[in-house]
Amino acid sequence: MTVLDQLTASAIMNADRPLFFTHEQPGELRATLLRLAAEGCSVFEWNAAEGMSRLGPHRAIVPGTRAVLSAIGYVASVRQDSLFVFRDMDLPLQSHGMQMAIRGALNLFGARRRMIIPTHHTPVPEGLRDVSLPLAELCMPEEPGMAVVGQ
Repeated sequence: MTVLDQLTASAIMNADRPLFFTHEQPGELRATLLRLAAEGCSVFEWNAAEGMSRLGPHRAIVPGTRAVLSAIGYVASVRQDSLFVFRDMDLPLQSHGMQMAIRGALNLFGARRRMIIPTHHTPVPEGLRDVSLPLAELCMPEEPGMAVVGQ
């Protein structure tokens, strides 16, 4: 059992921040994404080789999204609650312009857009720290409430 086994679509969509970073193994993250897609969550995945694709029983490549900025533009255009995973982002994340594009795409009105970025050796950029959380924080079980005992 991995920490991602506890991740739910509602935890992601209802989180206070729209961006999540993770150091989880690619296979574990992929299994979780496929599970969330099977449960009805709208899940998209981007990588530098293929561009953006929608995960699920009918996987489909989104045309014109091979370039990372085009894929970020696609995120901004989606009008339904969706989860986007961007791989191969260690180098692009260092660009201030890329950080601004991500912030802009995630903060538009009309839908809750959430993004997960797996990082390997790259710290969270300063320009994204205030809008991001470690993904593992969403996987932690909630602590039971304190009971108030009358006198």
